[in-house]
Amino acid sequence: MTSGRPLLIMSNIIIDDVWEAGGVHRGPNLGGAAVWAAVGARFWWPAVGIVAGVGEDIEQVSSGLLRKHQLLPNGELRRAAHTIRSTLRYQDDGGRTETPAFGPDHFQSLQLTPDDIPGQFRPASAAYIFRDLWPEFWNSYTRHRSDLGTTLWELQGDVAGPQHWPAIKERLPDIDIFSLNLAEGCSLLGEALSPREIAAELVNAGARVVVLRMGAQGALIATSDHRLTVRPPNYQVVDVTGGGNAFCGGFLSGWALKPGDLEHAARTGAASAALCIGQYGLPDPATANFAVRLANACHVEWEPIDSIAGAPFMHDAKIPSPTVAIGATQAQRQVSRVRVRKSGSGFQYALFVLPALLLSASVVVVPALLTFAASLTDWDGVSEPYWVGLENFQDLLSDGIFWQAIVNNITWTVIFLTVPMAVALVAASILLNRKKSAAIYQVILLTPYILSPIANASIWKFIIFDPISGVVSFANRQGIPLPNPLGEPSAALYAVAAVDMWHFWGYLAVVFLAAMRQTPADQLEAAFLEGANGWQVFRYVTLPNILPTIALMFAMVTIFSFLTFDYVYLLTNGGPAHSTEMLSTLAYSAAFRTFEVGKAAAIALFMSLFGLVASFIYVWMSRESLR
Repeated sequence: MTSGRPLLIMSNIIIDDVWEAGGVHRGPNLGGAAVWAAVGARFWWPAVGIVAGVGEDIEQVSSGLLRKHQLLPNGELRRAAHTIRSTLRYQDDGGRTETPAFGPDHFQSLQLTPDDIPGQFRPASAAYIFRDLWPEFWNSYTRHRSDLGTTLWELQGDVAGPQHWPAIKERLPDIDIFSLNLAEGCSLLGEALSPREIAAELVNAGARVVVLRMGAQGALIATSDHRLTVRPPNYQVVDVTGGGNAFCGGFLSGWALKPGDLEHAARTGAASAALCIGQYGLPDPATANFAVRLANACHVEWEPIDSIAGAPFMHDAKIPSPTVAIGATQAQRQVSRVRVRKSGSGFQYALFVLPALLLSASVVVVPALLTFAASLTDWDGVSEPYWVGLENFQDLLSDGIFWQAIVNNITWTVIFLTVPMAVALVAASILLNRKKSAAIYQVILLTPYILSPIANASIWKFIIFDPISGVVSFANRQGIPLPNPLGEPSAALYAVAAVDMWHFWGYLAVVFLAAMRQTPADQLEAAFLEGANGWQVFRYVTLPNILPTIALMFAMVTIFSFLTFDYVYLLTNGGPAHSTEMLSTLAYSAAFRTFEVGKAAAIALFMSLFGLVASFIYVWMSRESLR
């Protein structure tokens, strides 16, 4: 139960220009610790307000996103012409640099203290603080401590050094929850320590609750009496910016909802982080519907507090069984006894087919056997695998995300078997009667198909769907409430499908047009002599002649639909909240993110199964022409 008092977020609202390690530029995006923590908290707490210094341009640069997330108004105090803007550059090692665009003086002029908290925000149920050791802030904090409720201090990275450790130790007893990441913990204490050792040092120094964030390994939550680890369920990591802030906002909300319940706060924090790093920019508010489901799916493990601090933090869940070799032995070729005609032509025909059979076996059969063998093992792709039997398949059948991926693949298949096929048939029928300009139209139709997927995806993602600078943003500025469909769980799958259809339907139209041109001219002439109109000619002459091509396209589209990967990966990476997760992206995530190669192989076998079903359906539909 909430108390009705607001949860305060005290930090900076920043417009981020993000440069990834590979040189890709993303932005400008609304960000800053205040925004990410507020969004993470808003998943759970109904009244969240940001107290931050901003510029007069805040409404323009935020595009209304603060109000869209239903954050309390009047906490952003205008102190300058421009809101803080920073350039974030990520290095290959995961580190990053942050440079204020308007200089350090402008940045400092927009820093607020608890003295600046508006009266309607007092007293607060809880307060999130992302701060360094600025004396003016902490002196004000001491004066207003009773108005702030439960406080969480997320350490600012630039003071995570051993020279600042004595001053930080003085502050810890006045803070309810202290949060930092693993790298900051090692830097602050001046040596490479295990997560348990860092947590023990901080608790011994006076921290009441320590939240130690460890990236993909989750987070370690520790007090003087209890310790637990929390890891979010399998999810797609698209952009880690703001993930730590969102975790802290969610953790503080969970603590405020159930004071003292470490596990509840840990689950809400992990779920908030997962929702915020599943896409570029802020998540859509609609993803809050998935928050409880994600929180319940988090993996929580309580640890005995008296365990050895120096022991390894992560434990192997299984003891490897004897090594299972994933390899195929060369099978001996056996020549079956067949009747060969006296001329010996049957044996000669077999020799002609043999190279194709050997090539097919080397590129299809052998990899298929290796994939099946890998699916029966627990293998990270590097160390030696060990046998687990059907455990990977059992885990998949009990995984809700796997079933969601199957539903998404089936939905995708239904869409592509109807909309682009129908549009392509209509377009081909129209072009059939345009003898002179048909070639020009074919080039236009094929242009999206021959462009690289990354070029097509970039056009739609950054020019059309971008909520900051794209067509969606322009529509919003004109008063047309148009959300970014890629951030809407209910619309993301259809948005990605629309982009793929835009790229694919022209190819289908050209294929159907080529098939229609093969219709015998005498049949067409006979139909027109009998007085048939255009629809009757198409229905009774053209369509029966192109049915084999349509059947082939049905089979190919079905197979491609269960193999689709590129546009989903480039536009949403399976998010938000797995709403566009496909079997292919799930297999990729298992193989290259969580290094579960055996599980990825099992998913690949399910994909192959659907492809085989489509192939058998095609053969059945084409049985007359194959006789």
